[in-house]
Amino acid sequence: MILGCILVYNVTLPVFFNLRLVSLNEYVEIRFKSSALRKLTSINFMLYMVLYLALALYAPSLVLSSFTNLSSTISVVLMGLICTFYVTIGGVKAVVYTDVLQTCVMFLGVLVVVVISCVDLGGVGAVWNKALQGSRIEFFNLDPNPLIVHTFWSSTALGFHISLYLLAFNQSSFQRLVSVSNLQTSKRLCLAFGVGVNIFCLLFYFAGVVTYATYKECDPLTSGRITLRDQILPLLVMDKMHHLTGLCGFFVAAVYGGVLSTVSSVGNSAACLLWEDVVKFLPCFRNVDDQGSTKSLKVITLIIGLIGTGLGILMEKLGGVLEVGAMFSGIICGPLCGIFLAGILTPWVNAKGAMVGELTAFVLSAWVVVGNYVHGSAPQYLPLSTSGCPVNLTSVDNITVISSNFSATDSCMNKTVMSENLQINSTLSDLPTPTTVQGWSVKVIYELSYCYIGVSAVLITLIVSNVVSFCTGALSPSCLVPGTVSPSCGRLHRCLWSIFNNSQTHRNNVAHKEESEHQQDKP
Repeated sequence: MILGCILVYNVTLPVFFNLRLVSLNEYVEIRFKSSALRKLTSINFMLYMVLYLALALYAPSLVLSSFTNLSSTISVVLMGLICTFYVTIGGVKAVVYTDVLQTCVMFLGVLVVVVISCVDLGGVGAVWNKALQGSRIEFFNLDPNPLIVHTFWSSTALGFHISLYLLAFNQSSFQRLVSVSNLQTSKRLCLAFGVGVNIFCLLFYFAGVVTYATYKECDPLTSGRITLRDQILPLLVMDKMHHLTGLCGFFVAAVYGGVLSTVSSVGNSAACLLWEDVVKFLPCFRNVDDQGSTKSLKVITLIIGLIGTGLGILMEKLGGVLEVGAMFSGIICGPLCGIFLAGILTPWVNAKGAMVGELTAFVLSAWVVVGNYVHGSAPQYLPLSTSGCPVNLTSVDNITVISSNFSATDSCMNKTVMSENLQINSTLSDLPTPTTVQGWSVKVIYELSYCYIGVSAVLITLIVSNVVSFCTGALSPSCLVPGTVSPSCGRLHRCLWSIFNNSQTHRNNVAHKEESEHQQDKP
């Protein structure tokens, strides 16, 4: 995420801070002078926030369903109603106070689990050696093939896109960064985000390494103890630390601290965005006073929370949390990031170009993602082993055992044979990969790594918006509102406009002179 933080720190944050906007989408209308484009970006923002809200409610339901007899559906509904209630009643003040506590609980909960697991396994060195033996540690895979899911380049692309959206073009972060007294403080907050989010990522990724080391010889997924990959860390807590009184509850609190923090921020920001960009311009709301506005915001927050809760119930069908979140972000946020970057970095882009660029990127990204679900091959993972499992947890002749339709609680006691062909001790080279596709076909596009979806959408938006703008008439420097573009890009724009404008003026003068001479030569 380092590259994205650098871009935000030096380019986008100074522009947004000095404009002192309430809604991030106000920038779009000021920069491109188009209310239609602002409404389009608002709709995209709202779509992503509701989907993200649903995903944030679904993810921790996996934890609660692992520790209790509650299904993930009931868990999503309960947490959706709780979050919606306190955000609706308490507003942004409730969000700020709860965010601090929930973040601390989330961090400490995962840290405690990692420390205890490392001690039980013989220390960090022992954990690291087991991960190395299982080929789980890979830092610099420089293979440029975009069909390989995780490489140095794909991880960098994903981190750049995520940091750019979370920090620069996200209403929740925008409200925080512009609410401080001066730009230097805002920049320090930007740096704090960059440091903090990387610490969190390192902790969570190492939690995955610890979990692998714990179950290296008896993988819970292939032995049937869990049904989803995202359930493995809750299983670790329940399986290895149940004797520590209160730890399971603290871990559940830590995970739900994350969802409460996310849902509260997203719900409040989505309500403010919808009010500022759409609702307050409707005829029936134009004369509403401050008290009426507050009541309207509460109703909007309630509606958004209920919609997000309903969609959260459907998330289980889409796959792993990380992949689904990245795909949603790529389809919707990639074109949005492209519009804002086009406005800040390419001053000559006009409203027509920005709108065509966003729609093109959205359609192409959605096409690739939907095609991946419909026509893409099943994802392939590194080999897993059950050689160290008790006899009652493994099938005869090392046949994989997985169940897709029983609860996580039951999965700890039962096993269902689902595949009779995949051998546990298969090597990675035995598994089919997208690179084995012979020849070129349109289906190869569906194998594109999900890490590239967001960056591809950004690039498509930038390229198409520039092409369309040049075809329909690039903006002149005099058409821009001061402060809406990067100063260095503004200087480049004026320089290029002066050069090409003088060249065009010269050509027009020459043509006019030749025309005059031709008229004089006539009898």
